This record gives sequence, structure tokens and C-alpha cells, in this order.
Amino acid sequence: MASICIFIAAAIMVGFAAINISKIINAKVAYAKPNPYRKQLIALYLALPLLFLFFPFSTDWDTYTFLVTIRVPITIVWELLMVLGIWLDNKMYKKYHKN
Repeated sequence: MASICIFIAAAIMVGFAAINISKIINAKVAYAKPNPYRKQLIALYLALPLLFLFFPFSTDWDTYTFLVTIRVPITIVWELLMVLGIWLDNKMYKKYHKN
């Protein structure tokens, strides 16, 4: 039963990823109004991976092993992707909002 639930969840995630990729491919560059909460959103995006790293934490050794071997590297990759995305967003923001 659990494997069926995991398969359904993975299929839903793949579906959403495919929809988002098709939206990105078919997107057109348009002027967007600047977000007044831009700095708060950047701080939230950078804090989210660290929050999810330590949120479901317990003191048994299995959790510690999982934390060190799986969650820490994934969190580092996630954080680097967020920093790259924010850097690209700032670069595009400065390019298209010169006035």
C-alpha cells in the first residue's frame, strides 16, 4: 500500500514538474511590477532549506545517520540552487527595471 502511495505522489510531482517546464519554455518576457516585499521573500527563500533541515528532528541514531548522509548534502544543494536562482533573478531585475 505504501509503494502505491509513493508512486502516486511521485507521479503527481512529475506532472507538476512537466507543467512548470512547459510554462517556462513557452513563457514570454514581460514587464512585471516590482514586488514591495522582495527582500523579505529572499530571506524566506534562503531560510526555508535550513528550517526543513532541522524541523523533524529527534535524538535517535537512525535520524542522525539520515541527517548526516542524506539531508545535509541535499540541503546544501537546495541552498546553492536558491542562491543561484536569486542571483539570476536580481540580474534580470536590474536589467529590465532600469528606470
